[in-house]
Amino acid sequence: IAFDENIVAVDGNVERVAARFFAVSEPMPKSKPLLKELALDMGYDNPAPSDFTQAFMELGATICTPKSPKCTLCPWMENCEGRQKGIASDLPKREAKKNKPKRQGEVFWVIDGKGAVFVRKRPPKGLLGGMYEFPSMGWSADHKDDEALTNLLDKEIVEAVYKKAVRHVFTHFELTLDIHVVKSPNIQDEVSGQWVKDPDQMALPSVMQKVKRFVEKSL
Repeated sequence: IAFDENIVAVDGNVERVAARFFAVSEPMPKSKPLLKELALDMGYDNPAPSDFTQAFMELGATICTPKSPKCTLCPWMENCEGRQKGIASDLPKREAKKNKPKRQGEVFWVIDGKGAVFVRKRPPKGLLGGMYEFPSMGWSADHKDDEALTNLLDKEIVEAVYKKAVRHVFTHFELTLDIHVVKSPNIQDEVSGQWVKDPDQMALPSVMQKVKRFVEKSL
């Protein structure tokens, strides 16, 4: 559109139009390469590529819509294989979503009695690498001080326990966290990390932001 080059911009609207026009039954996302190729072929050697690619996207956005497409208004109605076969509304097909594995973990909101909260930095590689967290265990890479966290529940003052308090969905699994609120001014002797007055100043991932909001709302 910007440089008037002979190419089609392939967005979700264009993929949908191509899937219906050619009655592509292979589900998304496996059909993406084919749909892109078909869309490019439709726009090949067009004398006004900028106008064509804009119109292609608008066709999908306003007429060939995801639900209840307005086929009688479509300029490509007569040649649309999906319409001819009566399956236009069912395309593009999508693969059924797989159930994600479920994991259960523990997270510790540790306070020192002076308004500070204990955080530690995750390993540089792996899930949420290099970000800060409230000490947790049981759902990702093991830390060398996980045993010390378990001992907290026996040695220190447990202020509150919230079962299955936070649910978070990652790309490959679904996580549920129990939250333990613990008063332990001496945790730094056994667990690596630091005390902070304002956890918002740290690079907290979304799941830990959920923990923070839950605790602050509950206490």
